[in-house]
Amino acid sequence: MKYFAIAVGAIALSCSVAAAIDPIEARKEGFKAFKKELGAIKKIVEAGDASQQAALLDHAKALDDAAKAQWSKMAEHFPAGSYQGETDALPAIWEKATEFQAAIDKQRTAINGFVAAAQSADPAQWKSAFGQVGGSCKNCHESFKKD
Repeated sequence: MKYFAIAVGAIALSCSVAAAIDPIEARKEGFKAFKKELGAIKKIVEAGDASQQAALLDHAKALDDAAKAQWSKMAEHFPAGSYQGETDALPAIWEKATEFQAAIDKQRTAINGFVAAAQSADPAQWKSAFGQVGGSCKNCHESFKKD
């Protein structure tokens, strides 16, 4: 019985480790963090209320953190062949790796610009910078994501 319990525990542990490192699920979780922050940011930007600057900056920083986490783990989140299965990732990510990296760099630049804009109390700056972030997302989705 003792060995049965050990075997069941080992199987459970290996399943949880496998689930924790599944690249498709890992990148989906990363993009959920993007979506959460982008939604909160959009509400604040659309309201244009300068008194919400502190909250906007918090969300901008959280978006930046989510992007850093997602893109710092490219090898883990986007290993070769992980466009198969339950994912919207297109093979172009791997076939056009240089272009994919350029899209990531464009997004990183846009997010950095947004974080800078969020440090001001000027809703017009927020809106312009947020438009750049949205454009960078759209750019990547058009080429590298099934829609």
